[in-house]
Amino acid sequence: MSHQLTFADSEFSSKRRQTRKEIFLSRMEQILPWQNMVEVIEPFYPKAGNGRRPYPLETMLRIHCMQHWYNLSDGAMEDALYEIASMRLFARLSLDSALPDRTTIMNFRHLLEQHQLARQLFKTINRWLAEAGVMMTQGTLVDAKSGLTHSLVTTAANEHDLNQPGNLLHGEEQFVSADAGYQVAPQREELAEVDVDWLIAERPGKVRTLKQHPRKNKTAINIEYMKASIRARVEHPFRIIKRQFGFVKARYKGLLKNDNQLAMLFTLANLFRADQMIRQWERSH
Repeated sequence: MSHQLTFADSEFSSKRRQTRKEIFLSRMEQILPWQNMVEVIEPFYPKAGNGRRPYPLETMLRIHCMQHWYNLSDGAMEDALYEIASMRLFARLSLDSALPDRTTIMNFRHLLEQHQLARQLFKTINRWLAEAGVMMTQGTLVDAKSGLTHSLVTTAANEHDLNQPGNLLHGEEQFVSADAGYQVAPQREELAEVDVDWLIAERPGKVRTLKQHPRKNKTAINIEYMKASIRARVEHPFRIIKRQFGFVKARYKGLLKNDNQLAMLFTLANLFRADQMIRQWERSH
């Protein structure tokens, strides 16, 4: 059977509906501040004249973003550029010319890791969102109203979460909300002088006791529900990177590489969340 397109196929290709992938990439095309992101990487990106001519920086950045949106390895990303026209067009590439191979894609990722550029992109995007009035600046980890991530710390799996609150508090908080694992946080030496209200969840055993019927003290369990509703905001960015972007486990060995990936994921998650808020506003007006 011939694989040549018929006239009917050619006509349909211009009239068919947009796929979900095309719609998503079109939205990301509009929301991402490409120039701001390119300016962060450009001082470190190879220049023409030193060996093989590099691909355009924005093209490689677009490919890197698609890797995170669709949880693709370097090899899978190379295959996708050949097989999926919408991804190829988003990267501003054509089959008429050479496409980046997996080694080129990997080298771009290594460039970001070497200079910790994903962290700089995270800060640049957050500053851009704050200037646009999307991100409020008084929050610490996650903005309670918008669900945008302000900061992140990547640690080894064997390090306790209690070691990090001192690095995350900026001193202007009115209260700190945390789960039951932070029960002893107010007694730690580095947090002893922090003047905030600690809204820390009770231990699961005590919560189960409060839920038993007949409930003699409904106020206590309602307070726990209130604490949980506040903490739930912190989980929303994880829903985006886990369920929307498909990130379920660390892909690389080493803290530096995984920190680079997480910083990029949360950068893109903030932009994805900003796009959601814009569309919600458009529907309500």
